[in-house]
Amino acid sequence: MQHRSANTRYRIIDRCLRNKRKPFPTLDDLIEACSEALGKDSDVGRSTIQHDLQDLREGRAVPGKRAPIGYSKQEKGYYYYDPHFSLDGLQLEPDEWHSLRYAVSELSRYKEVPIFRHFRSAIERIDSAFELGLGIEDDTIEKIVQFETGNSTTGYEWIYDIYYAIRESYLIEFRYENIYRNEKRRHRAVPYLLKEYRNRWYVVVWSLEKEIFATYSLDRIMDLQVVQEKQRKRTDFDAHQHFADAVGIFRPGGRPQKIVLLLSPPFDRLAQLEPIHPSQKTLKGPNDRLRVELRVHITPELKFRILSMGPNCTVEQPEALRADIRSLINAMKKLY
Repeated sequence: MQHRSANTRYRIIDRCLRNKRKPFPTLDDLIEACSEALGKDSDVGRSTIQHDLQDLREGRAVPGKRAPIGYSKQEKGYYYYDPHFSLDGLQLEPDEWHSLRYAVSELSRYKEVPIFRHFRSAIERIDSAFELGLGIEDDTIEKIVQFETGNSTTGYEWIYDIYYAIRESYLIEFRYENIYRNEKRRHRAVPYLLKEYRNRWYVVVWSLEKEIFATYSLDRIMDLQVVQEKQRKRTDFDAHQHFADAVGIFRPGGRPQKIVLLLSPPFDRLAQLEPIHPSQKTLKGPNDRLRVELRVHITPELKFRILSMGPNCTVEQPEALRADIRSLINAMKKLY
């Protein structure tokens, strides 16, 4: 409540200093204006307003914003020596200010991504215009909060061209390295969605060759050209639903399957705190284990997730997934 009163006084002082009908308000004028606005029980005294004026001058009232308050001995009152200064629209609570700085730090993670480089110039223009002190290189937040960052920026150079092609409904042609098949092939496709997943960028396209929606990793694209031929977009693509039944970034065709896992500590608790998938349902299993039911596609990421839990996870069904996991475990045993 006290902080809200202070913010109200700051705004009243600001309006008084900008009032051209009554320029050079005295300390008593400011006290009277604040008392009228806050009520007789507000207990606004000389020391309170003097502290408010000092807070405004030194940027404590509005963090990073120093009010150009001067005192005229001739007029015996206060004034702004910058006649264009105003607090209007800049009054932020301390929590709002810190949230804004946090957001700037979050955006700065993408400063090397070509399409997002405009964030830097936008932040710098705001900072220059309003003297907010939002330096994008400020490491204050990073000393407290560490964001996940990727080790490579390979593929970032394609983001703007793909974004442009999606926006304009153009074709893209690119050469792609399939590391699983150890081959490089050219593709023609209509891009629909750019997606970041675990610090890597992917594009979802409609493949003209395969006539399916497919996902490609940008860091494996060798070269890419935008073909400026307008394409009619399909109506059966929903960006929000495309990965709804998948664990990870790749979504195979067909219908999702019912997956049943048995988890033992500590992964039973971890799965409850961080569900493997939004479709997850949990039931009590045998021997104090947790039975987890999912309805998802069987993807490499799902298998990796199961294997990462080692002996604390058992696949109950389907049998095909059990066989795949068994085969992978046997292959691993031969290496040791």
